[in-house]
Amino acid sequence: MRLLAALAPDTTLLLAVRGGPAYSPRWQSEASSLVLHARRQLRLLQALQVIQSHSYQRIMIPPPSRTSNAELAEIIQLAHLLQGAQVEATWSYVDFPIPADAGPPPEGEFSVAILHELNAQVGGRHIPLGMYQCVTYLAARIADPAEAAAAQAGDSIRLLPGSIDRALITAVSAAEALAALAARSGVPPTC
Repeated sequence: MRLLAALAPDTTLLLAVRGGPAYSPRWQSEASSLVLHARRQLRLLQALQVIQSHSYQRIMIPPPSRTSNAELAEIIQLAHLLQGAQVEATWSYVDFPIPADAGPPPEGEFSVAILHELNAQVGGRHIPLGMYQCVTYLAARIADPAEAAAAQAGDSIRLLPGSIDRALITAVSAAEALAALAARSGVPPTC
């Protein structure tokens, strides 16, 4: 698979015994969809290997014919996150749950980070990873300030993008997530 994926466009393959006659006709890699398929599959296999290293559940390779380009992109993005990459995204709104110790809602524009449990979806299976996704919304504003002022702990308020609609996404370990939550509330982290 790696050999096929690494073939340069001007590469020609020929099957032969060393120093002997050729057993096959010359094969031009650029003329074959096999090379493109191998490159796609290799990216998927490498991403699944990264995801497997973060899960105790066995990950099965999804059938290529049933893996859409969108699913492939999600799996590859997740692998990048698990390897420490930061992904930039745009957003249109987010429903933000109000914590029990929340003060009054902020006025104007602010940034906010929200932790979500990070799981993989591979071949229709839900795979827990024991990590969290931290989404930092760089510029947010409250959609309805009157609704936010009346909201109680446990309610959700809708946030909209402020002057920019960018969010930064990173993966953090459960220990890092606990430490961040503990620092926010002033309580030492417990496991």
